[in-house]
Amino acid sequence: MNEKKKAEIQKKAQDIPDDPKKIAVVGLMAAGKTSLLKTLFRQFDEVLNITPTRKVERSVTEFLHHKLALWDFGGQDRYTLKYLESPDLYFKKIAQLFYVVDCQNSDWIEKSLTYFTNVVDAVKTFSPDANITILYNKIDPDFPNQDIIEKNMSKFREQAHKILNCKGFGYQAYRTSKDVPVWVITAFSKSMLDNPQIFDEISYQLGVFSETHDLDAAIVFTPEGFGLGYHISPKFNAIEIRDLFIKFFTKFEQMYNIMPVINLQFEGLNIYSTRFFLDETSSKLPIYLGFIFSKQIPLEKSVSDLLISLKKKIFLIKN
Repeated sequence: MNEKKKAEIQKKAQDIPDDPKKIAVVGLMAAGKTSLLKTLFRQFDEVLNITPTRKVERSVTEFLHHKLALWDFGGQDRYTLKYLESPDLYFKKIAQLFYVVDCQNSDWIEKSLTYFTNVVDAVKTFSPDANITILYNKIDPDFPNQDIIEKNMSKFREQAHKILNCKGFGYQAYRTSKDVPVWVITAFSKSMLDNPQIFDEISYQLGVFSETHDLDAAIVFTPEGFGLGYHISPKFNAIEIRDLFIKFFTKFEQMYNIMPVINLQFEGLNIYSTRFFLDETSSKLPIYLGFIFSKQIPLEKSVSDLLISLKKKIFLIKN
C-alpha cells in the first residue's frame, strides 16, 4: 500500500470523535455483517436492500457512557488482502472484535477459518487486549436444512476454539440471524458489557415480572439499539419471537420520539413501553423498558417498582 493511501486511512480514523472504543465487525463477503448492524439499530427496511460493503464503513454510536466507533469491514477478497497487508492501519487499538460466520455456506467454512486465523494473528499483534466474539450467523428459523447449519457451526467452532486458545484469547460466541432481532441485540450487547452477568440478572428479573403479570415478552434497551436484558415466554418458537419483536420495534420507532410512554394495541399485540433516565436531574442516558402481552393488563403501578430495581442494576453496568 502506498503512502498516500495510508495517509487517507489514518485521516478517516482521526475523524472519529476523541477516545471512542473501536469495534471491528469482520468476516467474509456475504456473511451478513452489515445486515446484523442494520438489525441491531432497528433499520429493518434497509436490510432488504444492502449492497456489498466497500473497504471499511465507519460510523459512531454510543452505549451508555461509551462512545463507540464501528468499523464494518468489507469482506470481498480484494479488501481482506489489503487489511492483512497493512494490519497496523486496520487492526490497531481494537477494543471489541466481532467475527461473523455464514453458517449456511458450507463451501466457505474453510476459507472463513483461514481468514479468521489471519485476523486473530493481526489482533494479537496490534490489539492484544481486544475482546473477541464469534457470531454464528444466518441461523434463520425457517432455513430448510438446519442440519447444515449445525454441521458448519460445529466445524468452525472446533477449530476456532483451538486458534483462540493457542493465542491466549478468551471469547464469547452467539447464534445470530437478521430475522430474530433479539438474538442480534443480545450478542452485541452482552459482548460490550464488562460484566455480562448483569445482563443475565436483569433478564432473570424481567422473567419473574413477566411470569407474575402474564406477559409474553419484556426487554430493556437503549435508544441506539443495545439491550440490557430480556425475557420471552417459552411458549414461543423462534419464528414467533421474530414476529413479536419486529412488530414491537416497528411501532416503537414510530412513536418513541414523541411519547415517553407507549400503551397501545398493534397487529394483535398489546405493547407497553416507558422511558426512564439514569440521571434524572439532567435527563441523560435514557433507557426504555418494553412489554408485549396478549391480555390487556394495568401495569403502571407494578412497573414503577420494577424501574427502581432496574436502575440499581444498570448503574452497576454504567459505573
